[in-house]
Amino acid sequence: MTSIPCTLNVLMNPIISTASDRYRSRRGRRIPFMLYATPFIAVSLCLVGISPDLAQWLHRTPFVHATGLSAAAVTIGAMAVTLVIFRFCDMFIGTVFWYFFNDVVPKVFMARFLGLFRMVGAGRAPCTNAYVFPHALTHMRVIFLCAGALYFVGFMMMCSRVKEGEYPPPEPYQAGGRKGAIVVIKTYLRECLIHRIYVYFFLTNVFLALTYAISLFSVFLSLSLGLTLKQIGAINAAVGVAFTLLTYPAGALADRFHPLRLLLWVSFAQLLYFPINFIWLFTHYSPEVNFRLYIVLSVVGLPLGLIYNAVSFPMFMRVLPQSRFGQFCSFNAVCGASAAGIGGVLAGVFRGQDAAFSSLTPSTGKIFTIA
Repeated sequence: MTSIPCTLNVLMNPIISTASDRYRSRRGRRIPFMLYATPFIAVSLCLVGISPDLAQWLHRTPFVHATGLSAAAVTIGAMAVTLVIFRFCDMFIGTVFWYFFNDVVPKVFMARFLGLFRMVGAGRAPCTNAYVFPHALTHMRVIFLCAGALYFVGFMMMCSRVKEGEYPPPEPYQAGGRKGAIVVIKTYLRECLIHRIYVYFFLTNVFLALTYAISLFSVFLSLSLGLTLKQIGAINAAVGVAFTLLTYPAGALADRFHPLRLLLWVSFAQLLYFPINFIWLFTHYSPEVNFRLYIVLSVVGLPLGLIYNAVSFPMFMRVLPQSRFGQFCSFNAVCGASAAGIGGVLAGVFRGQDAAFSSLTPSTGKIFTIA
């Protein structure tokens, strides 16, 4: 869920991003990457949905049956393989999609456009959390099959209706008359690290990615506090509605003031807010009280996360050069994915050791109940 996608990001993102920066066709430089990858992503999503059925079939085959693997092990393996296939295919769109905005949307409207763009996603989130998420464990097949169909229709419509402009010819990779892979790599690194502001930019996102590696456990934290999937979905749905209503004003605010200035202020505010979430490390409450605290923390963190999301990507576009935007974003992704991959492994190891320790310790203590 974390380390393998991050490894794919590190290996593939620089190649895809830099290639899209330099690619020229009658459809543009970004659309071909998304257009041809969409069918494969849709199929891979469907494969994730039917992976338990594939696992049952595989478990009955003589070869797999002879290995002595249990049905659960084969199921986990099938889900893992299909997820990796999806992540591999998604790299071709997941990397290029965000560069596409920088090429076709005017800069003076960028934050507002992203605000409207996020409103669509935020408007979808309440419906998903309220009506789909509570059934995730019982209707996995239907959810993923529908997701694959929607993915295919949505991206094919976008690629066929949105047009890119004209781009100047890319500069050739060469240094001292030499060409080759080594020259390309050296040019890539030299350009990305040419100024210390880029170095600080990449280091900031390294530490952010390292901390976000534990976000995978947020649902399990909520469940361990006594919340139900229905309660979690209801809270997320309410937050999604608020995001839908406030995303565009936040984008207009980012257009009015410099995104970097707003990002500095909201980052400082988040630095003060996040330690409040440590409350469950020191005190044990009933599920009812935890539910109310969860709501309060969600409400307090909502405006901070809203402004951060509104200004973060416009800040990227202000800081990084447009002609090689994909290249610089790819280097940032490599740095962040490397940190997230390491963080994911460490979080998994820590969680495994913590679970083993908790199984040997009476669950009367506060910290062990949470674990």
